[in-house]
Amino acid sequence: MRVAVVLLLVLLLVGPAAGAPASGGSSPRAVFFTQATLFRHGQFGAMYDTTYTRNYRAHCPWGYFFRGQTVLKRYLGSGFKVRGVRARMLSARRALLAYQFVRANGQLAGAVTFKQGDVYAKVGSRWYDEYDRNGC
Repeated sequence: MRVAVVLLLVLLLVGPAAGAPASGGSSPRAVFFTQATLFRHGQFGAMYDTTYTRNYRAHCPWGYFFRGQTVLKRYLGSGFKVRGVRARMLSARRALLAYQFVRANGQLAGAVTFKQGDVYAKVGSRWYDEYDRNGC
């Protein structure tokens, strides 16, 4: 069950970077924290449109993304926190992120490791969450 939860977290929060609208972030971590804020406020459309690559969005239709985010939000609750957010630079344009989700009561809700491959990519001068082996 725990493995399924972690995979769900990875599949739903991992994402795109190639050619999203003019947003993204100045670093992979900045994109992740923007995603966490938008997610916490239920702004899934803004998150989908501005922090994921065109490549990700081509592989992950909006309806599927939206359903997954609503399930994940119910699981985490609105008072969740992220901790231990680390980036491993693979090149000047690709990075992996690792992080943990903690519920408001302090219980670890899930973790994503470097080995799981949450890829972020730089498009132009901005970073975005990229489609990767974890899928949509």
